[in-house]
Amino acid sequence: MKAEFICQPNATGMEIALTRIVTHGDINFTAHFYLNMPRRKPMQDDTRQLMKLLNLTPDEIYHVFCLTLCMATADGVITDQEGEMLTRIGFALGLMPQDISALSNNAKEAIEETSRTDVVNHSLTALKERLNKEQLSGVKQIITFIAGADKHIDNSEKSMLQMMKETWS
Repeated sequence: MKAEFICQPNATGMEIALTRIVTHGDINFTAHFYLNMPRRKPMQDDTRQLMKLLNLTPDEIYHVFCLTLCMATADGVITDQEGEMLTRIGFALGLMPQDISALSNNAKEAIEETSRTDVVNHSLTALKERLNKEQLSGVKQIITFIAGADKHIDNSEKSMLQMMKETWS
C-alpha cells in the first residue's frame, strides 16, 4: 500500500487543497480535503517598531497590555482579530506566551475585583506618571490600533479612547 499527499494552495492563498492518493494493488483511492485559511491582518511595521522604541519597564508593559486587553474586551467580545493582535502586541513587547497568559489573568482578575473603568483609569494614570509625551503618544497608537483591529469601533471603545485622551492631555 502506498499513500501520498499533494498540497496545493490556490492563487489567493486562502484555501489549501490536500489530495490523498492511496494505492493498494491495482486500486487507486483519491480523497480531496480543503482547508480554508483565513488571511491574517499583519501588524503594521510602524506599530512593531514603535513598541520596540518605547523601551518600557515590566510594570509599564503590564499597564500597556492591561489597556490593550481592556480595549479588546470593551465591547464584551474578543474577536479573532483582536485576540491575534493582543498576542502580537504581547510578543512585540517582549513577552513570552506564558507571560501573556499570566498578564491576561492578572488583568481579568483586577477587572472582576473592581471594574473595567477603574482598571483603565489606574493604568492610564500610572503610565501618565511614568512615561514622557512621545512614549504616551506611542502607547495611544497601540491602543487605537487594537480598537480598530476588528474593523469596528464600538461606543464602549470610543469611550475608552476618550478617557485616554482626557487623562493624557
